[in-house]
Amino acid sequence: MIEVKAGREVDRRGRRQKRDLAKLRGFFETDRAEGLRGAADVRRIAPPTPGRDYIEDLNESIGEAMKKGHAVRTPETGLHYLVMTNDGPEVGEILNSLKLKKPWIFRLNEFKIERAWAPYYPFVLSIADKDHLWAFIGGDCCVLVIIEQDRLCQIARERGYHATIDINNEPSVLTIEIKADTKVGVSSHFLGRIGLEFLSPEWVVTAAIEMLLSAAPEAAALVA
Repeated sequence: MIEVKAGREVDRRGRRQKRDLAKLRGFFETDRAEGLRGAADVRRIAPPTPGRDYIEDLNESIGEAMKKGHAVRTPETGLHYLVMTNDGPEVGEILNSLKLKKPWIFRLNEFKIERAWAPYYPFVLSIADKDHLWAFIGGDCCVLVIIEQDRLCQIARERGYHATIDINNEPSVLTIEIKADTKVGVSSHFLGRIGLEFLSPEWVVTAAIEMLLSAAPEAAALVA
């Protein structure tokens, strides 16, 4: 990362910026930094479990919808990809057929219009076929990623942890009780990767637990 100054002299602000850039570079090189953006100890930790996504399922869903008017895929329990065109049935009819209880819905067309995909990997780059991408950009194709909220809690329970969910609590949408006096929170930002990067909910929840335990196993409360 390079910052270019127009003047020859480096003032107090410039020296501070130079120190901040050095910290950022050190973080990228060592995965650890002290005082980066005001945080005492920042660490970047790779999850032990390899990542898993369903980008192929997404593309197959779009291809099917372009031919038949709509498509629904459930690549994993509690995760649904719903793709619709103007020739398909009403969205309410399709949602009713899924018998959803407490859905968390990511409407990708709205994220597209509002340009609200940052800082995630841009989801338009995940659409492989150029004609499908053009249909999505032009509004001829609507993509929804739907997550069953209770399923996120169930994934944590399957790994031996009690969990609760509150999608209105952005810093800690999913709260996981590691032990009686230790709870960790998984933010809406991290869980948002399920909807905007097409990651597996099972992997995201598992990775969050693994990273939090690895980063601070004795902490009383953490927020991912």
